[in-house]
Formats: sequence, structure tokens, C-alpha cells
Amino acid sequence: MKSSHLMALLPFVLTLGACKSTPELSFNPKRFDSPEVYSQPLKVNIATGFTARSLIVIDRYEDLNDHTIDSQVREKNYGDDEVILFASADVTAGNGWEFSLSGADSLKAAVKYQFYGEHSENSDIGNLSQAVTLGYERHQKDEADWHQKSDIIDIAWVVGYRALAKGIIYGGPFIQWGKADGQVNAYELSPETGDRFLAEEINFSRNGTFLGLNIAYEHRFNFGLGWGIEFVTYTNKWGDDDKADQMLNLMLDYQF
Repeated sequence: MKSSHLMALLPFVLTLGACKSTPELSFNPKRFDSPEVYSQPLKVNIATGFTARSLIVIDRYEDLNDHTIDSQVREKNYGDDEVILFASADVTAGNGWEFSLSGADSLKAAVKYQFYGEHSENSDIGNLSQAVTLGYERHQKDEADWHQKSDIIDIAWVVGYRALAKGIIYGGPFIQWGKADGQVNAYELSPETGDRFLAEEINFSRNGTFLGLNIAYEHRFNFGLGWGIEFVTYTNKWGDDDKADQMLNLMLDYQF
């Protein structure tokens, strides 16, 4: 009986192993959240730059019949980070509140509140500022053999120090947690025609956390244009799969 169960699973193991790609969970550790916020409402900032999405490869997942299938054997359970171009827009609501929307291959909405220090229009060298942020990100990816979507909550505490009249250093810890759901298409070959056909749709689900720390520097010129550079270190754990890494992000923005 046990032998027949193994033989029944063999086509799925072989076909999944032959797939062009295996399911991936993808997350963006980019921050670029200065703790200094304008106290006046309707101050707008737009930005673009380069960041990377952190990839975790799902090699093990449960099918609908509670069988555990290994899609392939890997030396590591994560993929190479994808370098992507991002864009974002921020608008202040007054009294230290700011709302933002950012996207690349995902969409993130966030709110920030500055609760300590001088606001941006009054800030000078030596100003110490603090803020908290709360965000929500939705990411979805569809490939020929699989697809997944994830919903992530993001919370951060940011501390900044204005080292120059036009330059600020800031950073702090952040945490993300949420859920990712997906589906893998398992194919077999027809013994009559040799054509590949869909034999089963295998669902998988992961709950996970993302812990990180960033440090960034932003510089603003006299005419509103600015630039920023950011270093992020993090650990990412989803189910039995985890990854620890670092990345460098670059930004160019304009403050209206």
C-alpha cells in the first residue's frame, strides 16, 4: 500500500522538478522614511530609485491531499534578489502626519507620524527626531506554472539626526508580518499523445515575519531636488524557509 502511494506521487515529483521555476515569495525591505515631517498639510514629495526584492524559494509545500512534495533539491532556499525601479509619492496632512503610496511590482500604502523633534521646515543642525510608521503591502506574481499573492503589515520606529543643514541621517528597526498564498500546477505526460496536461492544482500557504534594521542618509539641495542612500540588513522567515541578507538602496526625489 505504501509503495502504491509513492508511485502515485512520483509523476508530481518528476514534473514539478522539471518546471521552469518553482514558487517564490517576494518582499521589499526598502524604507527611505525620514522621521522629519512638515507640519503644514499638502506638502508633496515624489521619489524614484533602485531597490531589490528579497526572494525565498518554496521547495516544499502541502498539496490538497496533505502529501508533502519536494519540487527539487537545492543547496539554498532563496533566490537572487531582483533589482527593480520603484516610485513613491508622499503628502502631509498637518501636525506631523504623512501618507504615502509606493510601488514597483507591488503596491504599498503607509502612514507616518512624527512625535518628537522639530518638523522639517524648522529643523536645523543637531535636531533629533522620531517617528513611527504603519504600512500595508500587497504583492502578486503569476508565472506559467505557479502564482502567489501576499498581504504584509509593516511597522517601524525611525530615529533621525540632522548632521548638516541639508542632510539628515536616520534609521531604526522594522517588522513585517503577513500571509502568502499560492498555487502550483502539476503536469503529467499523456501516454497516448505525449502531450503535457494539467494533472493537479496544488495549493500552498505560508505565514511569516520579516525583521530588519536600516540606516540612511538623505541630502536636499536648495531647489527641492534631493538624493538618498540606504543600507538595510534583515532576516526573513516564512514557514520552514528563511533568509538573512543585506541590501543597498538608492533614491532621487523632489520636494514641492
